[in-house]
Amino acid sequence: MADHDDDEDNPFAAPQSDLDSPEFDDEGDGERGHQLIDAGDVISTSWEIFKVDFGIVIGGMVLSGFLMQIFAQVQNVFNIIGQMVTNQGDETTGSILIILGFCWIPLSFCVQSFLQLGQARLLLNVARGDQAQISDLFTGGRYFWRMLGATLLFSIMVGLGTLACIIPGIILAMMFYSYVYALVDENPPGIECLSRARAAAKDNLGALLVLLLATIGINILGVLMLCVGLLATFPLTSLMFAVAYCKMTGQRTVKTN
Repeated sequence: MADHDDDEDNPFAAPQSDLDSPEFDDEGDGERGHQLIDAGDVISTSWEIFKVDFGIVIGGMVLSGFLMQIFAQVQNVFNIIGQMVTNQGDETTGSILIILGFCWIPLSFCVQSFLQLGQARLLLNVARGDQAQISDLFTGGRYFWRMLGATLLFSIMVGLGTLACIIPGIILAMMFYSYVYALVDENPPGIECLSRARAAAKDNLGALLVLLLATIGINILGVLMLCVGLLATFPLTSLMFAVAYCKMTGQRTVKTN
C-alpha cells in the first residue's frame, strides 16, 4: 500500500476526529481478505463518520469539484467567444478559438483524473480515521499515468455496456468503481487496479447496487432542498463508497459505537 506522510505543521490539516480508530496494521505483510458487505452497515457507518468529519469531507469535495468545473468550463468559454467572433465576420479567429476549445478537453480530463486521485486519498483517510487534510487533493501525481490508462479502459467498458442495454453498464460501473481507491491504496502496477477492484466487488454487486440506489435517493433530497443540500449529500454519498471499499477489502473503518 502506498505510504502517506502526515504533516503536523500543515495549515490545511483537519481537526482531530473525536471518533476512535481500532488497532490495525496498515503496513503488515498479511494479505487483506475480501469481505461481504451490508449496504445498511455501510450507510450507517458513513453517516456516523460524516457527522464528526463533515467539515473536511465537504470542504475537500467542494474544492475539488469547483476546480474541475473551472477547467471544464474553459472549453465552453473558447467556444462561445469563437462563435461570437465568427458571427462578427472574423471566421479565421473564431475557428482558432473553437479549435483551442477542443484542444482543452484532454487537459480538462487530466485535471479531473488528478483530482479524483486526491479525492480518493482524502476519503480513505477519513473513512479509516487517519489524518485527512485538504492538501490530500494534490497528492495523486505518482499514480497519474496509471490513472489515465485505467480511466480510459473503465470509460470504454462502461460506455459499451451502457450502449448495449444500460443495465450492463451499471453492473460494470459497480464492479470496477473502486479502481481509483485500489490505485491510491495499494499502488499496483499498470492497470492492475481494475482487476483488484473487480475481485473486491464481484461478490458484493447486490449490496453495491443497493448503495447506488441509496445514493440516488439521498442526492435527490439534496436537489429538492433548492440544490443547496447537494453540498452535503454529494460528499456524504462519496464517503459511502470509500467506506464500502474499506469494508470490501477487509480494512478498518473508524469505530462508530
